[in-house]
Amino acid sequence: MKNKIREIVDNIKKADKRRTINLALFLTLLIVLPLILKSPQEKQNIQQHAQIVPQGVFPIYGTHATNLDTLKPEWTAEITYGAVTSAYNMYNKVPVYCSQNSISWTITSSSFEQLELVAPQSFDISPYTYLTFYAQAGVPGQSIGVVLIGTDDNALPTPAVSINQYGGAPVTGSWTEYNIPVTAFNATTKTIQGIAFKDQNGGTQNIQPPPPIYFDEINFSTQRGASIPCPTSGTLQLSAPPPPTAGIEMPYYPQISPWVFIIPGIILGLAIIFQ
Repeated sequence: MKNKIREIVDNIKKADKRRTINLALFLTLLIVLPLILKSPQEKQNIQQHAQIVPQGVFPIYGTHATNLDTLKPEWTAEITYGAVTSAYNMYNKVPVYCSQNSISWTITSSSFEQLELVAPQSFDISPYTYLTFYAQAGVPGQSIGVVLIGTDDNALPTPAVSINQYGGAPVTGSWTEYNIPVTAFNATTKTIQGIAFKDQNGGTQNIQPPPPIYFDEINFSTQRGASIPCPTSGTLQLSAPPPPTAGIEMPYYPQISPWVFIIPGIILGLAIIFQ
């Protein structure tokens, strides 16, 4: 009789253990499967967007930089020497030169602040001829310079290159195209970490509320900005499937944290140990 009872208890424990393990496996699949299924779509977007970047263009911001029409993936924006570090918007809606977004920057400091666009790693600009972009003033008389950011986080050159020399001062109500030759920066190196727009008015000049200035379609390029067309809205939606590729592709898991796999593994291991 005792043996029969012990056998029943053991069977119940085994059943509980199986249920616990099954639950842990279910939670693992619940967490991981959506990310795995999402990965092919993310890969498709990357592949398709790469097809609309013109040859000879290194995009930083705009329709060629990302299918979201904003800053290039993994790049960061920040205000330096400014009073308000959040006085910029990478998703400004009005005005825009291409598609749906532009950069809005409101100069809030009485010093010479700058808006930096910084890459996650250094890159070589020697293949390119111009830094091209479009700008629009919030009020007349805004003066802006541009510098390259070296790998040591120092500006190249000092002082900044005034955009007025390559298209005049930005005006209100319309966009001005700027094509600054890479040689104009007189940089001792062509390996840089980013670029920065620099206020040359010395702050807001007592204008209240402080006026914004707008930027769009920022690229290093072998050609002038006018030769880099805005993609159509249909292209930006990335609705067409990518062309078929020959052979077998390995699984693609972009930017998935290892904790997505570690945590379910811990859950499964603890379920096995303590049951």
